[in-house]
Amino acid sequence: MQHRSFTGTPADFQLVWDFMSGIFLNGSWLSAWDFCRFEWWYYRVNAMKHMQDPDFFLRNLHLWFDEGRGPAALVISESGHKDMHIICPPERAALMPHMLAWAEREWASGKACLELSIPDEDEALGASASAGGYVRANRDDFKFVYDLENCELAYGLEPGFAVESADHEGFGHDARIALIKDSFGRNTYPAHKYYFSMRAPSYRADLDLSIVAPDGQHAAYCMGWINARTGQGVIEPVGCHSAHRRRGLATAVIRECMGRMARQGVKWVHIGGASPLYDSLRPVQKIESYLWVKAL
Repeated sequence: MQHRSFTGTPADFQLVWDFMSGIFLNGSWLSAWDFCRFEWWYYRVNAMKHMQDPDFFLRNLHLWFDEGRGPAALVISESGHKDMHIICPPERAALMPHMLAWAEREWASGKACLELSIPDEDEALGASASAGGYVRANRDDFKFVYDLENCELAYGLEPGFAVESADHEGFGHDARIALIKDSFGRNTYPAHKYYFSMRAPSYRADLDLSIVAPDGQHAAYCMGWINARTGQGVIEPVGCHSAHRRRGLATAVIRECMGRMARQGVKWVHIGGASPLYDSLRPVQKIESYLWVKAL
């Protein structure tokens, strides 16, 4: 088994993207990561970080390979701080203790602790973490799975409100950035993160949706992503302006996105987060992830 750092090159990006996509082929196990989260990690969350810190990608994504074959497993950190994710299929469970030992010895050298986010369904990784001295702590996230053939896709809008996609002429990108800031309670939001996300391979302007109020304000939004390899979808992120909440707008924009995906042949959609809204959309599966913590 070989091990090396991610290089950040387009070829390595594709290698990891293919591995992330393979997670969802043939009903394989549900990881805390998917192709969409990886694209965001590369194109949006850390869009400028690697320019200011050229070694960021090399330090924070490491791959294990079968000889003569593709990646078998990987370790990735979203922020480069104490958070870490091990993405390793159950049939490679024997690798997990070695990966944990490597992470503690090499990647986390000098850190006070490590935090792993592990889905409850990933019993093999949970067992390896427990054996390695990690303690299951608070809930980290949910992943909701929807079968579009059995989802309610109809919705209504108040008079004057309309759905617009980013491929519409005159789409209000500045209004979208203002909505992102308000939705997540941020005083500032670097515009490059929004525009850089459009460079991601799975970005679809026709699934980059806003509900626009009569005064032109963007009131709610979501972005839909379709995996070109598996045909599965992800909706991420979802937001609603504080002045327009509890009016069904976030539900409406998600259902519009799901409907567009369904018409393009998508059957399964994932949404990550902890909002009661996602429960109300009747998922067929709800996967909980918990933080597992170890002091070093």
